[in-house]
Amino acid sequence: MGEWRELDRRWFELDVVNCDLCGRVLGRRAWTIEDDGEERRLCGEKCEELYFRYWRPRMRRRMEAGRG
Repeated sequence: MGEWRELDRRWFELDVVNCDLCGRVLGRRAWTIEDDGEERRLCGEKCEELYFRYWRPRMRRRMEAGRG
């Protein structure tokens, strides 16, 4: 289960932080999860559910089949 975390950015920084799943631009905070030791920044709980229910299993099958 993830948690909301404030993004460490100053008001004048021009870089954009996107949701690691859907690509939506994240403003001040991100829904943060940990997956296999890596931190993923998502736009909310719905993307977390989609990530674990659909994206992660699909990508693991591709990696196991050697198509990653």
